[in-house]
Amino acid sequence: MENYEIYRDLYFHDFERRDEINNSITISYGALPILFAGGIALAKEIDSPFDGFELWSLVFLVLAFILLIFAFVYLTRAYIGYEYGYIPYAKELYDYQDNLRRYYVNSGRSEEDAEVIAGAELRFFLAKEYANYSERNQKNNDRKLSLRFKGVAAIVFSASLLISSGIPYALTSVTQTEAQKIEIFNFKEIIDYHGNPTKEYTQPD
Repeated sequence: MENYEIYRDLYFHDFERRDEINNSITISYGALPILFAGGIALAKEIDSPFDGFELWSLVFLVLAFILLIFAFVYLTRAYIGYEYGYIPYAKELYDYQDNLRRYYVNSGRSEEDAEVIAGAELRFFLAKEYANYSERNQKNNDRKLSLRFKGVAAIVFSASLLISSGIPYALTSVTQTEAQKIEIFNFKEIIDYHGNPTKEYTQPD
């Protein structure tokens, strides 16, 4: 068969593609615990009663956790639950060709002709198997890619929400730090004034 190599290459390419997709899914899984831990750390900084900033942070955190759950579901569905098609084992293929060779020999063909015909039929059989299983495997990979994309998108949006929820906390922390610096500076001025007065005191006449 003229297109035998094409079907064979597509068949093996689909397995390489599957492995690449699974590797990328595994890497995406690694981001989930990091984002969960970051979200929990931010949640611990929010105390009731909530002011305006804390309320927005709480909403963003809830949405971020929901998206992380969706990401986990999408990535899990992209990773497991797929049945790939495989060609028969080498021993089965050998027996298949040998049985064909014997059939043609018993039909009156020479040993050499029977070997050639059996090899050609095996090649045709394999091309058909490659084509059938490649179609199934391609559909599996396309579905895995679609679900992986949704999972990664959920992770990206979740990370954006976590960053957004942390901005008010960061601004509040900076404001509190500046206020503490001012208080410390004022307190130091008071100590310096009472402990080491630089102003001369003159007694009235």
